[in-house]
Amino acid sequence: MAGAEMELLLFFLTIFHLFQQFETSNRIICGNRPLYESFYWSQEVNGVSTAQGKWPWLVSIQQKEGDRYEHICAGIILNTQWVVTAAHCFNNLNGENTASTLRLVFGIRTVTADIPQNLVRKFQKIIRHEEYNPQNAHNDIALIQVDKPIEFNSESQVACIPMPSAQLQHFTECYIAGWGSHDESAEPVRIMQEAKVEQI
Repeated sequence: MAGAEMELLLFFLTIFHLFQQFETSNRIICGNRPLYESFYWSQEVNGVSTAQGKWPWLVSIQQKEGDRYEHICAGIILNTQWVVTAAHCFNNLNGENTASTLRLVFGIRTVTADIPQNLVRKFQKIIRHEEYNPQNAHNDIALIQVDKPIEFNSESQVACIPMPSAQLQHFTECYIAGWGSHDESAEPVRIMQEAKVEQI
């Protein structure tokens, strides 16, 4: 196994270990979607079906621009302290653009300016994969430690993390979700989108 592959495996094992420790000590069950499973409320947006509470482990990572915050990336809740995301989200952190300009917003479907403070967390620490390469996006993964515990409710829940040995068959149907635009040159959308894709 190549060095980079070993580092990535160890990184995922660390994530899994963090999650397992938390789950064992606090009896948190991953993958809960109480709001979505209770009401099955959905709406069509740009031909993509979205639903309130369908992806409660999804987090909006936002950066301050002037007097407001703008969505830059999505993350996934691992437990009360950690969120996993892509390392490239922080490529521009230098000079005045430091972690102090970033925040995480939990339990939302629509990105708006008026966010209740109980849904907001600041960054305590960012850990990017040691072998992350911004030129080719290899090992494009990072961990975020929040400044205070995340509160779980009907719209904020822990995601399930696959075992390190888990394997998906080719063309297995999966979902992607977030606030990304349909076009790389366009602005991020305000309402959470989802799409069905195939594992290749």
